[in-house]
Amino acid sequence: MVNSTYKKIIIFIFMLIIIIPLILTLINPKEINLSNEDKIKKPTFIENNSLNKNYTKDFEKFFSTNFTSRDKFIEYNSLLRYKLFNLGASDKVIVGKNQWMYLNDTLEQYNGKKTYTDDTLKRFKTNMEEKKRFLNRSGIEMLVVIAPNKNSIYPEYMPSNNPKLRDTNSTDEFFSYMKNNSHVNILDLRENLISNKSKKEIYHRTDSHWNHLGASIAYKEIIEESSKLLPNFNLKPYNIEIDYNPKDSKLKGDLSSMLLLDKYTKDNSTSIKGNLNYEYKAYHDNDKEIRTESYDKTLPKAVIFRDSFSIYLQPLLSQNFSEALYIWGTRHDNLRDAYFDSNIILNNKPDIVIIEIVERLMDGLTMDFHQ
Repeated sequence: MVNSTYKKIIIFIFMLIIIIPLILTLINPKEINLSNEDKIKKPTFIENNSLNKNYTKDFEKFFSTNFTSRDKFIEYNSLLRYKLFNLGASDKVIVGKNQWMYLNDTLEQYNGKKTYTDDTLKRFKTNMEEKKRFLNRSGIEMLVVIAPNKNSIYPEYMPSNNPKLRDTNSTDEFFSYMKNNSHVNILDLRENLISNKSKKEIYHRTDSHWNHLGASIAYKEIIEESSKLLPNFNLKPYNIEIDYNPKDSKLKGDLSSMLLLDKYTKDNSTSIKGNLNYEYKAYHDNDKEIRTESYDKTLPKAVIFRDSFSIYLQPLLSQNFSEALYIWGTRHDNLRDAYFDSNIILNNKPDIVIIEIVERLMDGLTMDFHQ
């Protein structure tokens, strides 16, 4: 008898969970776009003075994307998967150990499944050498900077069900080939970042990017390498002090945002202390182009093609160039090569061109160079 009553209560609660959202949606529908679906309007029986034969299908689509409290259902489902099973509710995010998160797009580079053929490696070499020759003819130096994926620096927090398939990966193949077959200046930041990660976290846990500490390590290495290429300038990295708090963050990480977990996760909080030696001169079209000027006019000029890893780099690098123009590569979809535009370079006449590109997008460096 008790078991029968218990089963009836469970069934009743289950039916309420199913029916209440339907009733509320019919009374007061709310269009919600948390998961980026196209909003769908509530269908009607009559459309264009005739019976809507697709009403049932249309209503099903409408209800599945617009039912009242849908956002909370999705949010709580994501939270339960995260807290109870250490899983993400999005196939774009890998939830690792100690609640570290990784971008799924980086998995095949990390585990070694992705490889480069000899033809692809030759294309890297050919296209970057053509860019270097083009710049050198105008007395301009070139530096390529690969910003490492987070799991290249913190592999220890990747989940155990995603093991490495081999000791090396496609990024190792790229650096090895270019070192042995080309004179293009390419900066591999991995070793320096790994050697500096033991004291404090240098990447965000809930975001795919480095924090200010990681960016400051990369900054120093970029300026030191640029100084070798530009010996006529007194280029030295500034001593940058970073404020670091490991558990007091209001950061809305790109990975935790994909999982709808911003309210439930904590991350390291970082910021730059003190004043910096430059000023902004121009912003264009949602940061597609940023122009800065250092207070020291004896420094070289730079054009920097970049992606989101330069958000924290830009304030630091700007101190070391009398003028710097930042071009956000991934936001220039109309360009044949978003990370190298000869017209922009020739119009600005820099002393150095820096190409900063994240490891997971580095295949873009194989794009044919068109002057």
